[in-house]
Amino acid sequence: MKEWFERLSLRGKLFFLVGFVGLSMVSSVVIAHLIIQRVQIGGSMYTGIELKMGYVDNLARTRLNLSHLNSMLKDQILEYDPEALNGLKSTSKRFDEAIAEMGENIVNSGGKEVYCASCHALDRASAVVASYDELAASWPKMAEIINKNILPSLVKGDKATALAAFDGEFFERYSSLMASTKAAVDELRRGQELTKEKAMSEVKRFGLVFIIGGILSLMSVGLFAFVIVQVLVRSINNIVSELDESADRISEEARTTASTSQMVAEMAAEMAESLEKTSASLEEITAMVQQNDSNAATADSGMKQNEAIGARANVNVAAMQASMQNIKKDSDAIASIIREIEAIAFQTNLLALNAAVEAARAGVQGAGFAVVADEVRNLAQRTAQSARNSSDLIERAIGNVNDGLQKVNEVVVESMDVVAGSRKVAVLVAEISTASREQTLGVLQIHKAMIEMDTVTQQMAANAEELAATSEAVTSQAMMLRDNIGHLTRLVEGGGE
Repeated sequence: MKEWFERLSLRGKLFFLVGFVGLSMVSSVVIAHLIIQRVQIGGSMYTGIELKMGYVDNLARTRLNLSHLNSMLKDQILEYDPEALNGLKSTSKRFDEAIAEMGENIVNSGGKEVYCASCHALDRASAVVASYDELAASWPKMAEIINKNILPSLVKGDKATALAAFDGEFFERYSSLMASTKAAVDELRRGQELTKEKAMSEVKRFGLVFIIGGILSLMSVGLFAFVIVQVLVRSINNIVSELDESADRISEEARTTASTSQMVAEMAAEMAESLEKTSASLEEITAMVQQNDSNAATADSGMKQNEAIGARANVNVAAMQASMQNIKKDSDAIASIIREIEAIAFQTNLLALNAAVEAARAGVQGAGFAVVADEVRNLAQRTAQSARNSSDLIERAIGNVNDGLQKVNEVVVESMDVVAGSRKVAVLVAEISTASREQTLGVLQIHKAMIEMDTVTQQMAANAEELAATSEAVTSQAMMLRDNIGHLTRLVEGGGE
C-alpha cells in the first residue's frame, strides 16, 4: 500500500485526499438522510404510526357501528318500526366497509400466518389479528341471525323469538367482538407508544452514531491529510534537494563548457590556419600529378605505336618464315629428284656393263654395240657424278635453309617476346595513367574536403563562441533555478523572505 501510494503522482495524491474527504462527507450525508427518512413525515416510522392510528380509527368505528347496531336491534325488538330498518341496513353496510378496510392492513404471508402489516419492526400483534379473524368470522353469522331470525320474527310480531335470538348467540358474539376489538385497540395503542419510543431511541442512537462517525471522519480526514501532507512535503524536499544538487552540477558544467568552448575556438582558429597551408600544398601536388598524368598519357601513346610496329614486324617475319618453309620444301623435292637421277645413272651403268658383256660375247658383230655401250656407261658415270655433286650442293643449301629457318624462328620468338613486353609496358603505362588520373581526382577531392573542413572549422569556431554564450545563459538559468528552489523550500517549510 505504501509503495502504491508513493508511486502516485502529486495530482493523484491530492485527488485521493479530496476523494477521501468527499467519501466521508457523502457517508455523513447518507447516514443523516437515513435518520431523517425514518423519523420524517412520510418516513417508515411515521407511516407505521399513521397505520396504527388508522387501524385504531377503523376499530373504533367498527365498535361504534356494532354498538349502534346492537342498540337499534334492541329498540326494534322493544318497539318494531319498519321505517327504521333502513338505518339498520346502512349501519350493516358501514360495518361491512369497515371490516373490508381493516382487511387491507392484514397481510396473508404464504397463506399460513396472518399478521398486522402496520406493526412493522414491532412484534406481531396477536390481539389485532385475532380480533380481525373474529370479526371476519362472526359478522356474517350475526348478519345471518339478524336477517333470518330476528327481523323475520319481528315482521311476524313474535318478539319473544326475536329477543331469544338476540340474547342468545347474537349477544354472545357481540360481547366477544367488543372484548376482542378493545384488546386490539389497547394493543395497537401500546404498539404505537412502543413505535414512538423505538423511533426516539433510533434517533438518539443514529444521532450518537452520526456524532461519533463525524468525529471519527474528521479525525480520519485530519490524520489522512497529515500523512499525505507529510508525504508530499518529504517528496518535495527530496525533489528540492535533488534540484539544488542538479543546479550546482549545471553551474559547474556550464563553467567547464564555457572554458572548453574557448579552447575549442582557439584550436579551430589554429586548425583553419593549418588547413590554409595544407590547401596551398595540395594545389602544388595537384599540378605535379596532372603533369605526371600528361607524361604517362604520352608514353602510353608511344608504347601503343611500338606495339603496332612490332605487330607488323611479326607479320613480315611470319611471311618470311613461310617463304623459307617453301624453299625447304622445294629443296627437299630437288634432292629427291637428284636421288632418282643417281638411281637411273646407276641402272644405266649396270645396263651398259651388261651390254658390254653381251657385245664381247658377240665378237666382231658386237664391236660397235660395245662402243655404244661404253659411251653410255661413261655418260651414266658422268651423270651419276653430276648428280652426286648436285646432291652435295642441295644438301648444303638445305642445311643453310634449315639454319636460316631456325634463325627466323628465333627471330619470331624474340619478336613475340618484344611485342609481349611492349604490351606489358603499355598496360603498365595505362595503369600509371589511370592511377595518375585517379590520383588527380583524389587530390582534387582532398582539396575540396580541405575547403569544406575549413568552412566547418570556421563554423565550429562560431559554434564554440555561441556555446560559450549559451553556457553563460545556462549559468544564469541555474542561478534562477536555485532562487526558485529557495522559494519552493520556503513555500513548503514556511518562513519569510
